[in-house]
Amino acid sequence: MPGPDTDHADTAPVPTPRPSASRDDEVPRTRTDRPITHLTAHTAEQPSPYDLPHGPLVTLFREAGTTGKVNEVLRLLAAAADLRDPPAGASPTPRRTFFADGPVGPALVCFPSLIAPAHAYQYARFATAFRERRGLLVLAPSGYTCGEPLPATLREFIDCQVTALRDSYLGDRPPVLVGHSSGGWVAHAIAEALAQQGTPPTGVVLLDTFLPDSPELSALQTGLFATLAETAGIAELTTESALSAMGRHHTLFRNWRPGATVGPTLLVRATDALNTITPNAAVPELSWPTRHEAINVPGNHLTMMSTFGPTTGRSVESWLSGQGPEQQS
Repeated sequence: MPGPDTDHADTAPVPTPRPSASRDDEVPRTRTDRPITHLTAHTAEQPSPYDLPHGPLVTLFREAGTTGKVNEVLRLLAAAADLRDPPAGASPTPRRTFFADGPVGPALVCFPSLIAPAHAYQYARFATAFRERRGLLVLAPSGYTCGEPLPATLREFIDCQVTALRDSYLGDRPPVLVGHSSGGWVAHAIAEALAQQGTPPTGVVLLDTFLPDSPELSALQTGLFATLAETAGIAELTTESALSAMGRHHTLFRNWRPGATVGPTLLVRATDALNTITPNAAVPELSWPTRHEAINVPGNHLTMMSTFGPTTGRSVESWLSGQGPEQQS
């Protein structure tokens, strides 16, 4: 997810998402079913009020960062999701975007943070590390754009993600699942589902992922909400639909905890604190309850994927091609 730049940014060119001749859902689209070529909330001639970057939910989102009442706001956003009319007969199929391709396996399947707008483009700079080397697919959750259905249960959400993953040709080897922030919950939950079906992933990469409802996550979210609400390019995508979807997905994962180890797992930790609210704040302690390796990368929770995204990607690539799952397969 884009974050503020610093004076020492990686300067690798950002890859353009690759459309597929055989699929029409690998390029981001609006609910009018027309491809979009730039970051915008909605391109319909008469956009729904739920897809505009203003309204009571957006106001609550922005105030959460200054008041610190993140959990209370999340509960209100979840209640708003309950009022949305589900599209008849539609399933919450994730949106697919390919950012990289290459001859080396395994491919990466990446899951965005569940914080609005949960957009595939948070992996754009990270993906530069894998261009022309290995495939990189992003599965963005349904419901963050007006007209898209929301999952009713965690099981429905995971099943739809697994189906989309299996429907995407990713080579002969099981992929590595990657999740940033709360996207790490998604990656680990899907890894468990695949393992239960007898097809575990090659590995799991958790990018600065904290456990749901942990004190460390609560401390992080206050600064995160404040930053994202004012970040150019993100504020425009943070619509009423996206915020209610965020409330629903956080509710689904509220009581989730990782189960058994699902194969080689890498925990990637940001080395800098998100100092939006408290200057000189300490970096929240990051741990994971299942067996894993851990590395540190430059940047904070946001800039590790934006400013330092290519560096984070190269660190993951080093693990994959060195002592990680490629050496254990």
